[in-house]
Amino acid sequence: MNKGQTIPVLLNRIVERWWEWRLGIRSIGNYASTQLQLRNDAIPYNPIPFRAFFRAMDHVPKELLQGTFLDYGAGMGRALVLAARYYPFRQVLGVEMSSELCRQATVNLQRVAAKNASVICFDAADYEPPSDTTVFFMYNPFFGETMRKVLHNLRKSLHENPRVAAIVVCRARNFLAATLGQKWLEEVASGTMLVQFTWYVFITRTNEL
Repeated sequence: MNKGQTIPVLLNRIVERWWEWRLGIRSIGNYASTQLQLRNDAIPYNPIPFRAFFRAMDHVPKELLQGTFLDYGAGMGRALVLAARYYPFRQVLGVEMSSELCRQATVNLQRVAAKNASVICFDAADYEPPSDTTVFFMYNPFFGETMRKVLHNLRKSLHENPRVAAIVVCRARNFLAATLGQKWLEEVASGTMLVQFTWYVFITRTNEL
């Protein structure tokens, strides 16, 4: 890391700590060994930077903030806390396969009194989204077969219950590889922050499902 990159990274660490203090949560931890034992195509937990979450969500159409927010690979629940605390979603859900991470996420949601939010301890590959999910969120949680199954179930939900939805993806390499050449997604915004940290917002095309 060169000197030009060091200052933004240090500032981000300060921002991260400030937000955790402000919210009264703990959403940083190392559970890599546990997760990799559960699935070989899982990616170790790492929380979404607070600023990246808000920056990406700024580009989600306001009318899509009224339904259900669904976080795949919810980890310790940072995105769930932010979605429940700062947006008017009717319901906020997280899917996480690690029971220990689910426990930590539940504690964090209780600390901010997020009554409309919960985390489901379940394998994302087999999870069927609620029919009113309007924002799907992924912070690079998995790749390979799990990603393919998740996208299949996501498209199935949109096909069976036609609606426009947003898909917010951070560190999107695996998502982009799995959706390459597919026409059911339209990129409406993207950005880069910190050291090569990218985020994307896609809107689904119902006529291409």
